[in-house]
Amino acid sequence: MARNRKRKTDREIASAEQMKVAVLEVIEKGASKKGVAERYGIKRTTLRRYIAKYKSSTESTKSSVMFVPKYNARQIFTKEQEVMLADYFVEAAKHNYGRSPCMARRLAYEFANANSITIPDSWWRDCAAGEEWLTGFYETS
Repeated sequence: MARNRKRKTDREIASAEQMKVAVLEVIEKGASKKGVAERYGIKRTTLRRYIAKYKSSTESTKSSVMFVPKYNARQIFTKEQEVMLADYFVEAAKHNYGRSPCMARRLAYEFANANSITIPDSWWRDCAAGEEWLTGFYETS
């Protein structure tokens, strides 16, 4: 997540349970999307997107439909790969060979390149991971 991101609205984010109740109210009870969206304080387009997601799922997968945003959609490394990188940094520090932030970003770029992972254009241009990636990596490790 961006270090300096500020919310531009004061609109509340609906919880997963609230979104599920709203979607089921529209689908099962036949309530209007506009009315349900206003009642629960959800944007109509968001409600429509989750309704379509629920309707497109099969009967066997309807119980596993997630009613929350997918925040990791642009995640570069899997959790296992991030653990591998973190373990390497810890081991290097134990041997008094700590990595600077610049070196860590460059290593992440090389690691992604060696594993044929799709990376942003800025990583190709700079031959290093971005500062935002490093900040997020520190927060999750």
